[in-house]
Amino acid sequence: MKHISVGDTVKLIFTDEIGIVQRWQDAETVLVKVGKVEFPVFVEFLEKIDTTKPNKDPQKGVLLPPPPKAAIVVQPNTAKVIEKIKAMGI
Repeated sequence: MKHISVGDTVKLIFTDEIGIVQRWQDAETVLVKVGKVEFPVFVEFLEKIDTTKPNKDPQKGVLLPPPPKAAIVVQPNTAKVIEKIKAMGI
């Protein structure tokens, strides 16, 4: 049996909707609120979503990927390019 409590955030496995458990209706059914609508759902058709955030501080041992490097566009000096082309005889 799944350990679902009132107030848990759950996902309906057939529709992928996210809702909150409002109350138990009987031993196998809970009322789930999705948006403004409440409806009964069998507990076996729910997947509990863990909403707790990990207690990891990025400054204490968790390595973050380096930030992406910005592309550097170098504009050549057009006068020098023209001189080189003339020197090559093209």
